[in-house]
Amino acid sequence: MTPHTLNYAESIPGEPSLLLPSERHVKYYAERARGEVALIIVEGLVVHPSGDCPPFLTSTGYDPRCVPPLRKIANIIHDNGSKAFIEPWHTGSHATTERNFERPISASPIPPVEKFVTPKEMDDEEIGTIQESFVKSIEFVKQAGFDGVDLHATHGYLLNQFLSPFYNRRNDRYGGSIENRLRFLIEILQNIRSSTGKELAVGIRLIADEMIAGGLGNEQMAEIARRIEETRLLDFIDVDIGNFHTWPLNSAPMYIQPGHEIDYVSGIKEVVRTIPILGCAGRLTDLRLANEYIAAGKVDMVGGARGFIAEPELVKKSREGRFEDIITCIACNQFCISRNIAGLPVLCVLNPVTGREAEWSEGTIHKVDAPKRVVVIGGGPAGMEAARVLGSRGHIVTLFEKEKSLGGQLKYAHQLPGRDVIKSTISWYEIQLRKTGVKVILEREVDEGIIRGEGPDAIVVATGSYYTHSGVSGFIPERIPGSDQSNVLTPEQCLASGSPEIGKNVLILDDESFVSAVGIAEMLADKGRNVEIVTRWQYVGVILLNTSQLHLIYPKLYAKGVRMTANHYIREIRGTRVTIFNIFTNDESSREADTVVMITSKLQNDSLGRRLKKSADLGSKVYLIGDCASPRGIGEAIYEGHKIGRQI
Repeated sequence: MTPHTLNYAESIPGEPSLLLPSERHVKYYAERARGEVALIIVEGLVVHPSGDCPPFLTSTGYDPRCVPPLRKIANIIHDNGSKAFIEPWHTGSHATTERNFERPISASPIPPVEKFVTPKEMDDEEIGTIQESFVKSIEFVKQAGFDGVDLHATHGYLLNQFLSPFYNRRNDRYGGSIENRLRFLIEILQNIRSSTGKELAVGIRLIADEMIAGGLGNEQMAEIARRIEETRLLDFIDVDIGNFHTWPLNSAPMYIQPGHEIDYVSGIKEVVRTIPILGCAGRLTDLRLANEYIAAGKVDMVGGARGFIAEPELVKKSREGRFEDIITCIACNQFCISRNIAGLPVLCVLNPVTGREAEWSEGTIHKVDAPKRVVVIGGGPAGMEAARVLGSRGHIVTLFEKEKSLGGQLKYAHQLPGRDVIKSTISWYEIQLRKTGVKVILEREVDEGIIRGEGPDAIVVATGSYYTHSGVSGFIPERIPGSDQSNVLTPEQCLASGSPEIGKNVLILDDESFVSAVGIAEMLADKGRNVEIVTRWQYVGVILLNTSQLHLIYPKLYAKGVRMTANHYIREIRGTRVTIFNIFTNDESSREADTVVMITSKLQNDSLGRRLKKSADLGSKVYLIGDCASPRGIGEAIYEGHKIGRQI
């Protein structure tokens, strides 16, 4: 399991810049070790105050107080049969000053791509200080009982900044030639070996290709790897790709195929002969594919991160041949990458146990002594998860779904271009509901009479939500004039079978700023429609930036001629004439649109739930969960389904 920041670290009272591993870390890593991951590389450990990088909550490695909590992590990993490495790092120019007001430092005064600051070029004294800080932190790691370290020399952080001619413009002995640019890293490795000897496995996480003009390509990195190998200072090299300029490739969303990194990793493996090459294959979810890479000699050990965030037992279930029971990461990046960037604790859209292992870990779902009859209404994410958990606890569960198949909003989501992996989630639920004994009744819209006939002890209402035609949003809470015309559609109408005829010219009003608008726009453009997306946000797809999807979607939209108009909203619709206005200047302009698609707000489909709550004669406890309680996202719906499944 490759290192990934969880934002679980906690500060010491009165010392906000000193962050230490928490019990949440311990429980998280314990669950993955129990899942039979052979080698767990714990997340980055900051080696010096100047490497702090808010909003990330990454643990401090330069203070001796880090040893006891780190020891807890190492011990729990060992107790469950896995090896424990950790990733010492310094963020270099990407460091931020909010917590400790340290100045950012780097090989050269080259600004980072994500913010307007210029780091200080490190002088010899500062170079020596940072080199010593790596050694000091690794001595603490050794005291804590870890088996090895994986120095972070990739993704555009400090060690990578010294290696790369993109960042390193020095003309002293630490810049210029490959030999000089390697010097900073080699001296650190020499100092580590002098300090720890052979008691720790020592490796580096090395970039295979920076994938930026003026940076290091695969051939140059292979040469650097070969030179490092010749020093005999390393026990392994752990290979990844990209940096801050290519962030979507480092955390590839569902639009990128699994294994997209393996050929880059193989380029390093071809020249390194005496030490093993660990590699991040990219979107690792199926270990059969990992076996193929190893058998082909492309890599010696395959790693992944998000696959283990979603499914702690990825290895265990694979070894047992239980592939149908694996929660397959869909690379949506919503609760992992997006929350990580925001400085929030990492969770998982599909697995509500992730990040909540202390309360909900494996083995905490127990069979009930007195099974209840439970009716679940609605086969979307919330209803399916509630029924699954209830069934696994031994309750007698009947799930009603009015459509021909399960899935709810997931059925629409997987139809959008590049998002068909979402079907795997529906398939997983279908299998798990069958295994937990849930009775599923499709194509049945229930009413109070049907429910009374079931005689349930509890009723879970998960009837979801629907997009409204009206144009009402948080921006303007009034119906848009003309929104009731027949040429005004919702996303469901665009995606449902037998949808209304969609005209040649389509205008999409997008206040959601997520996947619906860009997905429908691409889909319609592929069908020959002229499409424009209008949004009052500063750009189309604001939410998609932190999920690493925007960078991959925009090129497709531009290539297909989709027009994107930001800072605007619809004033009115008259036939095929749509008037829009600039939200800052109030200036109006008009468009010809045969079809208008409204993505402005959702309404909860709660009428049945409210009636049931008022039916005193039912004698059943009624619970509303998911979107029918409050329209949000898939992750929130699954969380509420899981929670109620444990409570009843």
